[in-house]
Amino acid sequence: MGETTGTFDVPESAVRRQSPLRRTVTLGLIAGAVLVYLALTGIVERFHGRNLITDAGGEGIFQLSRAMLIATVLIAGWAASSQKRRGSMSPVSAGGLMGLVAGALLGLTVIVMGALLPGPDAPEGAVDVGEILVSVVPVLIETILFGDRGAVTAFLILTVSGGALGALGGSLRMLQPRIRRALVTALLSTLVLSMLEPILRPVVTNLGFDIRWLYLRGGLTILGAVLTFAVSAASAWLWAGLEAPPRGAADRGTTARPAPRDAGERPAPPTAETAIQWLGIGGLVASIVIVALAFADSEFQGSVLLAILAVCMAATIGAAALGRRAKAASLPPSPTLRIGLVTGAIGLFLILPTIGGPNVSNIFGNVGLYILLGLGLNIVVGYAGLLDLGYVAFFATGAYTIAIFTSRASFLVVETGGGVQQLNYAETGATNFWVALPIAVIISVVAGILIGAPVLRLRGDYLAIVTLGFGEIIRTLVLSRWLERWLGGAQGIIQIEAPPPSALNLRDPERLYYLIFIFVAIAAFVSYRLVNARVGRAWAAMREDESVAESMGISVIKYKLLAFAMGAAVGSLGGAFFTAKIGSVFPSSFILIVSINVLAVIVIGGMGSIPGVMVGSFVLVGLPDLLREMAEYRYLFYGAILVAIMIAKPEGLLPNVRRRRDLHGVELEEEQYEERIGAGGTGPGLEPGIKDEGPH
Repeated sequence: MGETTGTFDVPESAVRRQSPLRRTVTLGLIAGAVLVYLALTGIVERFHGRNLITDAGGEGIFQLSRAMLIATVLIAGWAASSQKRRGSMSPVSAGGLMGLVAGALLGLTVIVMGALLPGPDAPEGAVDVGEILVSVVPVLIETILFGDRGAVTAFLILTVSGGALGALGGSLRMLQPRIRRALVTALLSTLVLSMLEPILRPVVTNLGFDIRWLYLRGGLTILGAVLTFAVSAASAWLWAGLEAPPRGAADRGTTARPAPRDAGERPAPPTAETAIQWLGIGGLVASIVIVALAFADSEFQGSVLLAILAVCMAATIGAAALGRRAKAASLPPSPTLRIGLVTGAIGLFLILPTIGGPNVSNIFGNVGLYILLGLGLNIVVGYAGLLDLGYVAFFATGAYTIAIFTSRASFLVVETGGGVQQLNYAETGATNFWVALPIAVIISVVAGILIGAPVLRLRGDYLAIVTLGFGEIIRTLVLSRWLERWLGGAQGIIQIEAPPPSALNLRDPERLYYLIFIFVAIAAFVSYRLVNARVGRAWAAMREDESVAESMGISVIKYKLLAFAMGAAVGSLGGAFFTAKIGSVFPSSFILIVSINVLAVIVIGGMGSIPGVMVGSFVLVGLPDLLREMAEYRYLFYGAILVAIMIAKPEGLLPNVRRRRDLHGVELEEEQYEERIGAGGTGPGLEPGIKDEGPH
């Protein structure tokens, strides 16, 4: 017999099968190649100066470079210990063997690098690998080996260490899921809290609190690391317990809500949910008051700000925890909990600039700009299914429109428009930001229709290539001498006025943050209403199958143009606030990589998901800005994150329900089937009390 494929039977002799040993060794070679790559590209050396844990004297005990190497082997050990890969091998043996191979490969590489690096007594003209691979220096070898060691010793240390770490990663398979989740969460929390030291330590210090017991010279202290690990592990343990409500909870009324007496009557929410709701509302109101006082340049006590922050966090976490418990009990979502969750989260975002200061406000302002761009592209790609790689054109349209109407160097207010060469600036621009903003949106809508009209009959890759061409056409026109009089050419447009009123100083990152925050909320609300209206249903039908949608009476041309127009309108807001933030525009800010970044945001977050756009923007834009060591390798990490997401969660971090069902429909049906018959129950096509081995 042979294996059955979609079209024909493959003879058994033609099927290539890998033994568990071969699969384990192959994975070890892949993990070793990743370790070598991290070393040869300079990432290990670059990240070695970033301490994660320090001693009492401020000296580094554990660095980010070593954490990356260890994490690579641990993750590979976990992957090697899966039942599909290891076969009859134990998880520890599979992980250990994989680690030995990975460590041996890195050890051989270190030996070769050490041999090719000329020493102080090397003759003139000796081979120097550092001339080809500039990151290969003696410091790199000492970093990997914890010092200067001989070739044999180095090989043994790396091989044995790799085997031990791989076995440790494999042993995680043998732990109970709840214990494993607590350990992994604690490790990740400790790592993240240490890496956020450049942001958190100045913020808390400015509030008047002494946290030298937690942070010291770029990393966590030993006490801080232990406390962080313990608190995170305990929290993860308790959180995991919410998945399975205790027996009899529904009978005691601690989890289940009482059934309504009438069909239209809602059950009364439990006391805990009501308390969380009012806690969130109270935190939101207090945050609004603090923001209003901040605009009046009032000073605050650090304890007041932290108290409000604690209230908002308590409401958000409490609502999420009770919602998770209700979901585990198969209860419908509670409007009371939803109010507490939303108000608490909004309160957190409102008070963030006051707590974090200009640096944090600037970072989250950039995140807000990408959220606006992501929400616009999400309409085109996520809702309508139109792959647009020239989305930067709308970003540039909004930015240049605002610049032309508000710059003191614009051709509208001086004889020759321009940038740095134009010295006879006008006293004011042609108009102010708020008048120019709707004009920018209208022009972008027209541009969206003009770009969308020629590509109405194109789909997939062809549509992506044509829209990519439109984006490059816009960039070329902006750079051309033909439009230099009006758009400034390569020198751009400067002297752009800040949004009025001037008393609010809306160019200040802490205050512009709130402006971006408001328009993000408006764009998210509009997107939500569109996708849940008739327009959204038409887009969904068109995305699934244009021919079927057209045969059902849906005007494909109309809804395609509407998607391009709406996406362009939201994207132009990002360009407008980008111009208001920096006070100038240059063509170098509107290159193809912007479109790629925005597309990566919605792919990572989840196509068609508004929360996914926000999470994706924070992951791809916020984290690299928060971690200054990643700036040099930003696009390298972008690629790694994209590959990991596509393998682990192809639907995105916070996917749209429909997209998740499309990608995992069969798996969900099998899970539901197993749940229905797993306890000896009944289901469609089954006799009462009869079990089946799997879905038909």
